[in-house]
Order: sequence, then structure tokens, then C-alpha cells
Amino acid sequence: MNITEKLERALSDIAPFLCDIFIEYSHILTKKLLPSGLHVLKQTASIVELVMLLFNEGRLLSHTSKDHVVKVANEADFILNRMRADDICKASEFEQLSAQTTVERKSEEQLYEHFITGVRQRHQVIASHDLRRRQRLIRNPNGSIHSEAKQKSSFNGINDDIITSVIQEENLLKQQKIQNFNQTISDDDEKDLDQDFSGPICFSTECFINLWYNYYTWYFSYDT
Repeated sequence: MNITEKLERALSDIAPFLCDIFIEYSHILTKKLLPSGLHVLKQTASIVELVMLLFNEGRLLSHTSKDHVVKVANEADFILNRMRADDICKASEFEQLSAQTTVERKSEEQLYEHFITGVRQRHQVIASHDLRRRQRLIRNPNGSIHSEAKQKSSFNGINDDIITSVIQEENLLKQQKIQNFNQTISDDDEKDLDQDFSGPICFSTECFINLWYNYYTWYFSYDT
């Protein structure tokens, strides 16, 4: 038994069904799987031709799949190369930026070190001046508990008492002056009421308040 008889014996029941499927869905299969030998099925229904057709279509499908895989691989390789180039550009930009930032930070660090050294030198100079001033001072071996210090403190207390007494006396004198001034004003008013005035009347007022006001206005205008 040759291979043809084996194929016919094995696929004798399925061959008509497959032929009917290929012929019925030919408008779909011609676009997808069977572009080459579908017209053979319309003329004959041999099982050998069906098997050869399936092998041919499988071969074509494998080649198509291979071409598609190669195409996708090439596209992926192109995309990866482009991404790699972008990564290289970004890495170079990052290196340049990092180098620039390091230079700026070094310059700032040098400037800060210069400021710090200047401040330290200034503090050292001030401390040395203070030390020299303190060395020039004459220390009192007795401290502030000796008799002269006590006498000075007592003198200071006496002076404070004198100052307070003088201030109190000045306040009393001011109050007496104000009272006398008010009494004189009231007496003058009573005299004016008692007198009969005839002829022209002349009003006179003191100018102290007006001059005081003018003095302060001139002072504020000068400051502004």
C-alpha cells in the first residue's frame, strides 16, 4: 500500500467536508490562508491534492509568519536603537549638567570659605583688641567692699535724697504759682465787672500760647 492509498483511506470521510468548507468560505480564506491553490478544489476533489494544498498553505503561512516576525524584530531593533541614542544623549546632558553644578558648588564653597575665614579673622582681631584693652585696665585688689566704695555708695544715696527733695520743692512752687495766678485772674475779673466802661473798648490777651503754638509748628515743619 503506497502513501496515496493510505491518505485516501485515512481522509476519505473528512475530505468532502473539508472541500465543502474551503469552497463555501473561499471569499474569506483567499484573504487569510489560501491565496494560491484554492481553484484546484473547484475542479477536482482528490485527497492528495487536498493534502498538497494544505502543505503548500502551511508553507506559505510559515513564510508569512517568518517575514512578519523579521519585520517586527527590525522595527523593535530600530526603536531600541533610537531609545539607546536618546539615552546616550540624556546621559551626556546629565554629565554636562552635573559637571556644571559641581563647578558652581565648588565656587560657592570657595566663597563660603572666604567668608568664614574673614569672619574668623575679624573675631580674632576683635578678641585681641578686647584682650589688649582688658590688659590695660588696672584691677582693684580690694574689690568693691572696701571703705571708699561704701562711702561712694552712701554719697550716691545722699545725692538721690537731695534730688528727690529738690523735685518735690519745685512741684510745690509750681502749684503755688498756679494758685496765685488763678486768684489774680479771679480778682481782676471781679474788678472789671465792678467798673463802668465808657468809650471804646480794647481787648488784650497774652501771646504766650500763640507763640508756643508757632514754635511747635515751626519745629515740626522743620523736621518734616
